[in-house]
Amino acid sequence: ALVQEALPLLPLLDQALWYRERAIVGHELGEGMPTVLGFFEQAWVTASDAPLAMQASVAHAYGMHLTRFGEDHRASAYLEFAAEHGHSVRRTYALATLAACAVYQGGGSQARALLDTVRKASAHDPMLEAVLAYHEGQLFRIEGADEQALSAFQRAVSLARTEMRPSTELHAQLGLLALATEREDEAMARTALVRARRLVRAPRDEAFLKWREGSWWASQGD
Repeated sequence: ALVQEALPLLPLLDQALWYRERAIVGHELGEGMPTVLGFFEQAWVTASDAPLAMQASVAHAYGMHLTRFGEDHRASAYLEFAAEHGHSVRRTYALATLAACAVYQGGGSQARALLDTVRKASAHDPMLEAVLAYHEGQLFRIEGADEQALSAFQRAVSLARTEMRPSTELHAQLGLLALATEREDEAMARTALVRARRLVRAPRDEAFLKWREGSWWASQGD
């Protein structure tokens, strides 16, 4: 509370950074959507007169977290801004998240085009490849291409383990769990669940796990 009271005394750039980081930490700690997005909105408004690079940084974080709350349509404008005005690495990650938005909004062809663009620009960055493989798995799963989805999720798991990215592997394991739920594949589901439970690091991870695990048990009549 004391820090927030002192915020008006800081330069606007520092205020924007504080709001952005406060939103990110709040999300990691499991704070609700209104609180987290409220801090992001404060960061975005405060950064309006900041250099474009700073605006792109806030827009990227804001857009990414909007997708995590299922606000894919709202997220797109912020991610497009980040892709246009951010540095090359930020651009590729913003485009990858835009591809995820397209997946969940039913834009399969747009998602594929964005994923192809990112892959060509990524210079075979293994961390980004893991993210791309996860998004491809989601796209294939939604389209009903189960074997291709399975292959993509498994590739995401392998790359994430190699690069020691537990959060990316967790989402890939939950993708496998969703696929197993749809296929009624008990062995795959139990394997994915065991691994996913070991990867949980934060309250938001636990929330994602409970959601997918609940869907699995519901499909089993429990």
